[in-house]
Amino acid sequence: MRTKQYLYYQNKSFNTKTACGELMKKLLTWVILWALCFHALTSVVASHSMQVSTALVKESIVYFNAVEELGYVKGAGCEIENVFWNIKAALVLCPSGAEEALRSAGLYTAPNINVSISSTLASFRVLGPVNKVAQASGWHTNTSYAWSWAVSRVGADLVWRYFNTLGSGVTIALLDTGIDPTHPLIAGKLGGWIEFDRKGKPICSEPRDTYGHGTWVASIAVGGDGKSYVFGVAPSAKVIVALVLPAGYGTAAQVLAGLDWALKPVDCMGNPIDVGRVAVVSMSFGSSGNYSNVFLPAIAKLIQSGIVPVAAIGNDGPYTSSNPGNIWGVIGVGATDFNDDVAWFSSYEEVEWPEPPATWPFGGRYPKTYAKPDLVAPGVDVPGAWPGELIAIGSGTSASTPIVAAVAGIVSKIIYERGLRGAELVSKVYSTLTESAEELSSTGAGHGLVNAFKAIAKALGYAVEELKMYTYPAYATPLSSVGLVVQGLREELQLSIHIAGVEVFRGEVSPENVVKVIVPPTHHKGNEVFAVSLKGSTVYYAKTLLYVNPVLLVRNANVSAGASLDVAVLGIGIGDLITLKLGGNIMCLDTSNLRGGYEVSIVTPYAASGWYDLVLYDFSNPTITLSTQLYITTPKPVREVSVEVKYSMLPLFVKVSEYYVSGVEGYIDVCSPLNISLHELAIESVVKGSARVWVVNVSTLASGVLRVWIKPELLNTTEAEVVALLKLYVNNTFVSYPVVLSIVAQKPLEDEITVHEELRGAIRGLNESVSRLSSKSEELSKSLDRLKDLVSSVNSSVEELESRASEELRDVNNRVQLLSYIAVASLSLSIVTAILTLTQMRKRRVQPLS
Repeated sequence: MRTKQYLYYQNKSFNTKTACGELMKKLLTWVILWALCFHALTSVVASHSMQVSTALVKESIVYFNAVEELGYVKGAGCEIENVFWNIKAALVLCPSGAEEALRSAGLYTAPNINVSISSTLASFRVLGPVNKVAQASGWHTNTSYAWSWAVSRVGADLVWRYFNTLGSGVTIALLDTGIDPTHPLIAGKLGGWIEFDRKGKPICSEPRDTYGHGTWVASIAVGGDGKSYVFGVAPSAKVIVALVLPAGYGTAAQVLAGLDWALKPVDCMGNPIDVGRVAVVSMSFGSSGNYSNVFLPAIAKLIQSGIVPVAAIGNDGPYTSSNPGNIWGVIGVGATDFNDDVAWFSSYEEVEWPEPPATWPFGGRYPKTYAKPDLVAPGVDVPGAWPGELIAIGSGTSASTPIVAAVAGIVSKIIYERGLRGAELVSKVYSTLTESAEELSSTGAGHGLVNAFKAIAKALGYAVEELKMYTYPAYATPLSSVGLVVQGLREELQLSIHIAGVEVFRGEVSPENVVKVIVPPTHHKGNEVFAVSLKGSTVYYAKTLLYVNPVLLVRNANVSAGASLDVAVLGIGIGDLITLKLGGNIMCLDTSNLRGGYEVSIVTPYAASGWYDLVLYDFSNPTITLSTQLYITTPKPVREVSVEVKYSMLPLFVKVSEYYVSGVEGYIDVCSPLNISLHELAIESVVKGSARVWVVNVSTLASGVLRVWIKPELLNTTEAEVVALLKLYVNNTFVSYPVVLSIVAQKPLEDEITVHEELRGAIRGLNESVSRLSSKSEELSKSLDRLKDLVSSVNSSVEELESRASEELRDVNNRVQLLSYIAVASLSLSIVTAILTLTQMRKRRVQPLS
């Protein structure tokens, strides 16, 4: 029994040890696994943190409905950089995954895209100052030469005359490159100013133009006075300008800041400014091929507030468009040329919008597909203001946009005064402009060419009765006569007829009656002809195009030499580079005026009597060449005079050597602009010694340069100086040119010179060697100093290292001693524990079983 009991305890003891070992193994395994998981978790967190920090590079626009929703933006890990409170939008900096979180929270996001004027501006040419283009004509009176063909093409000058409406009380918000408020065409017309940085934050600055584009665009809308200076469609209107495109480039955030500002204009400190009611926002820029919703909520807010948005459709040609001009509800504007054809660069397409909004304030809904542009306006060679009191000519939908904006502003004011507000007002302006537009056969014209006269007549409540008109012939030259026939008249009517902004007829016109008129000075290609009559509440209106060809005119084809001759070039391009040649003489080089003409008085050159060609060259594309003939009469007979020219001296340059060696060939160089030849060289006198000289050869080095090879010989002397005569021949005339020649027996100074040169060379070499040696010595000295410093530093480092090593050894020794004490104590404790355990086990083993 005892044996069994002993064995029982032995087995029990063994099983306990095994269980403890297994438990320790499991515990150790769990500790290792926990440590690995903790390390992995911390690595993932650190990696995620790095990814979030590196992903904060994407700028987006977020639209919100309530301020509380900005909390979702921050909750998604985004940083709010700016808030546009009027349109409820914010510029944020978000990690890449935050967009989905924001969308799931019901917030719309869009990238902060780039916009520019490059997509709406085709070309620029800067002409002279304003006062130059305004000079009166000596060929046609009562004609403004400070004139834009675009103003007359849309009938804006007719609006001024018949309705006395020049845009007074209209405010147009212009988002562009800035403005030069001191330019004579727009001075006093700036009602408000602000500048925004790329994040849409205001900058306190003085009004200025960073490119020139904004000044030009502003003058097309409101420039001039409507009398002497005809440049803007609404010359009595005002503009407020937001600089959102510095140097022509900007961001969506800058544009949104401008739109937000147009709703409630303030200064750079946030203080409200009184600019009146903003009727229109004009945007001559865009992002080509962009169909995102980045501007949609802002445009919707403008429409709801009764502000008409007008934007350029772009200059990238067919099958494309630019945002925001391609947005439904924005009046997207294309460009036309002189012939009322859609300009080759003007964009147009059937827009298919990717994400139409569920609700939209214009037209009841936002359609999936629609045509753009909505309207077209003149956009080729449109003149306007340029910073520095200059005039510039530009092409692009950038020019077309302010024309439509100005018309829309006038119409909006008229309708607003009748009580319409908000989106209803914007829709009424849109329908008025599109329904009164002139239909064009060109693809890409939208509803047609904007017609200011018909649109404003309709807005004022007039009934417009359209007539037809024809010109005979269809082509003419300036200052020539053409016939006009107005069809559709039921009775005799008082009509006023205008060609290129000039009234050419006013009087009674009977049905089918031919009216003869004189074509005023104007540019080539198509020119508008209007026939207008205002009778009661009805406006009678007719329009056609007269095609103008260029002509070269002179007042007197027979002129005396030295007399003044008046010349006029009419019917060429606007601002073209031209030159006039009379015979073989260039008489002028200049540019044509804004009516496509050039007038000058030239002085005819003195020449023999006869016929001479006067030719104009216009360096436009295609090139225009015009010519006519003049008969020039000289005041006195011209006869030939035979002149015999003889030379006593010649313009010569002669080079002789310092000395010549007896019996050795040398040379003398002779240079002259005249065609000379050497006849002989002879000794005139001997100053010293005795010698003779022979001419060996004469060679031509270049035109007018002769080299005379000579061979001197001493006669019973070691040196001589002689005076020799070069006998030259030119134009049947002999001319003698003296030269002094020094002749020596040998080169006496050559060896000495050579020795001196060698000695000087050796001295230079020695000096260089000494200099290099000195430099090397200095370098060696510096190296020794550095070496000493290095040795000192090493010694110091060694001492410090020894000190540190001693301290470390002492510390290690102390730790070893401590560990030794701990080990001895642990061993002693283990022995004592073992003894106690064995004693206890022995007591239990000898105890009897119960």
